Amino acid sequence: MALEIAQPPAQSLQSLSAMLPQLAARVGVARQAPLITQALELATQHPSALPVTPVVPLLSSAVYVLGLDTVAARRGLAASRLVYWTHLLPSAGEEVVAADMKADTHEFAALTQGLHPSAFAQEVRTLQTSSEVEGHSYQLAQLRVPALHVNAVWLRDKDGANDIVIPLAPTAPELEAGRRYSASDFEAALEARARAVLAETDPLKGG
Repeated sequence: MALEIAQPPAQSLQSLSAMLPQLAARVGVARQAPLITQALELATQHPSALPVTPVVPLLSSAVYVLGLDTVAARRGLAASRLVYWTHLLPSAGEEVVAADMKADTHEFAALTQGLHPSAFAQEVRTLQTSSEVEGHSYQLAQLRVPALHVNAVWLRDKDGANDIVIPLAPTAPELEAGRRYSASDFEAALEARARAVLAETDPLKGG
């Protein structure tokens, strides 16, 4: 199998199932994020089964996070941290909503609607039927550099060091959304920006 999609921890799904009815009942969610409300309504259409039967998302993936210092020092993607499991929930339209659960405690972290969750789902669908992954063994993950507003598909090469990173639109100006980057090229593209942002936020810098 060219593209391996890892199964999320059962506890992550169980925590998500237990949390969804509470989220769906929030007035602010319905008012400010109708797409999220639609997704929650679909995911909780059988509330009597919760939380015994976990919600089955469209897609789940591990989310790794790179800090600015890691990018600036070019420490490699292996220095990223597993922070979340994200679960993509269907909405009434073609778009999806992402529910992030903390990887260590399985507690709810965030709900996200917009371009990134849908772009991630679409890119994965493309890769599953693409010849470009043939002959390799990749594990699917999501890579984020929050300080630079970067979300990307991360194909982790299980047979070596030939990882592929695919930024999702919208992304940092130093990157091209949809382009296939090697791990080293991805870091190289962001290194200068990461250094600049770190310098701007350095509390010891004079002003």
